[in-house]
Amino acid sequence: MNSNWESTTWGELVVLNYGKALFGYKENTSGVPVYGTNGKIGYTEKALCDFPSVIVGRKGAYRGIHFSNEPFYVIDTAFYIVPKKDINLKWAYYALSLVDINGMDSGSAIPSTSRDEFYKIPVHVPPSKEQDLMVKTLDCIEFKFNNCQSLNSTLESIAQTIFKSWFVDFDPVRAKVAAKTKGEDPQLAAMQAISGKSEEELQQLTSENYQKLADTTDLFPDEMVETEHGEIPKGWKIGSIGEIYSAKGGFAFKSKEFGDEGYAVVKIKNISTDGSVDLKNIQYINVNSKSLKLEFELMDGDVVMAMTGATVGKVGCIVKFSDQQVYLNQRVAVFKRKKNYNFSWYPYIFFRQEDKFNEIVGLAQGSAQPNISSREIESVTTVLPPSSILDHFDKLVNPLFLMWISNSKQNSTLSESRNILLPKLLSDEIELTD
Repeated sequence: MNSNWESTTWGELVVLNYGKALFGYKENTSGVPVYGTNGKIGYTEKALCDFPSVIVGRKGAYRGIHFSNEPFYVIDTAFYIVPKKDINLKWAYYALSLVDINGMDSGSAIPSTSRDEFYKIPVHVPPSKEQDLMVKTLDCIEFKFNNCQSLNSTLESIAQTIFKSWFVDFDPVRAKVAAKTKGEDPQLAAMQAISGKSEEELQQLTSENYQKLADTTDLFPDEMVETEHGEIPKGWKIGSIGEIYSAKGGFAFKSKEFGDEGYAVVKIKNISTDGSVDLKNIQYINVNSKSLKLEFELMDGDVVMAMTGATVGKVGCIVKFSDQQVYLNQRVAVFKRKKNYNFSWYPYIFFRQEDKFNEIVGLAQGSAQPNISSREIESVTTVLPPSSILDHFDKLVNPLFLMWISNSKQNSTLSESRNILLPKLLSDEIELTD
């Protein structure tokens, strides 16, 4: 350790201030960010901390370390840091990200971070100039990581918007119906509905792009019909997701086959609420590759769903790294299009809709914990368009899907680089220069 680094404790550097109870923050979409033990949870009007700082989780089984670049509010499930000495608070955030605060329970019924234990944690503090250089280096990685995440959110939002417009609100069909009623051009109306462009803007398209858009609108009918589930486009039908996708459960691997190396196995706990699947913190099976069935191997872009437990119905998308071989465990389902496609975001978007997720939860049975079968998943109702429209949707959104997968792979590399670099910087194994 460099001799000009100070060896001290966090209690000598900072104070953990308690957050305060707050109501109504979940409904707000702008203002001062509100943080809880697991990160940002909403917005409010007035900040509790009027400078950028670190948020430390206080209550709950998982308590995270977060940083706000702007004034913020903290509810009573978390602390926020006020410095006692002149330190770079972003450096403090990076240093604390290596601390296992979840191992510092106060002994109460609800897992809680003990302030006394926190204050005793040793820390080696570099001079201010070195703190700033570390932050500059790590911020570059974090900036790229956040950019990829933001882009992926945009890509998913675009796909969700197209899905809702075509398969939930039936915008192209309703536009044609309205135009016919007014004696106007149905195709032009549908082209405007699909593209969001005015007639003048459509005229600015190249002839090739104009024709592609016209061909898309031709796929949609110009009439709605009544059904017991309400109006749907003519030629479409009420059916189930199982008519276009199968939900196949994973393999029942034996507990004795699991170990610290071998082939990765996706379990329920690996599916995150944000739609990703964690393939880093994963268990492995030690078996001969010849005994593994190809039908249970997962590929990039496969969509999986939790079939058991409190998170039943949660879906995620598989993104593998390098030549990683990944297999599916029991009580997790993978969706397969009954017409062969390499990629399809359709089931991911379909089950990320709140009403479809709630339908899955409602179908789940079990006294000890909720369970759902493949057959029950496939029974979820939906409006089924002709295959030509499903095919066109796949062709339209799959480039977005492939970009989403590519960005996710890049973020995995960035995360791994950060995890290697961070402890080396904070232990003075790497010396930075201007």
